Amino acid sequence: MSHALPQYPPSYKSAADARILARTPSPTPSEARELKTGAFDWKRLSSWRFWVRREWLWYYVALVVILVLTALITIYHKQIVFWLTPATKWLHDLKFGWLVPIGILFVISFPPLFGHEIVAILCGLVWGMWVGFGIVAAGTFIGEVGNF
Repeated sequence: MSHALPQYPPSYKSAADARILARTPSPTPSEARELKTGAFDWKRLSSWRFWVRREWLWYYVALVVILVLTALITIYHKQIVFWLTPATKWLHDLKFGWLVPIGILFVISFPPLFGHEIVAILCGLVWGMWVGFGIVAAGTFIGEVGNF
């Protein structure tokens, strides 16, 4: 009983056999729809029903809240800085006051929370650009190392 060794590449009886084995399968219905419309279905995207959905209500509320907060912070910028001035003077006069923003930046890093920019701006207001940059860089670095 002799066994034939397999050939590499395998020999096919006809070119049709090789084409059948190497053929890409037919696209699924979702793939066929994607191939027909392209990456974006512009007709569907231009419909208002695509954009106004009940399940997206929370995103719309969050967008409105963010826009209102941004507008209020922009409009009342000077009043906010004036309101924070006593706290910044107190922090600057502390012997180790520069450790406070480093600690805040460290805590903000778990999990990454918002507010990093606010602390960075306050450091710049309290200690000036270069010292404030050093404090923010140290706090960011220590927070990210702690996250790692």
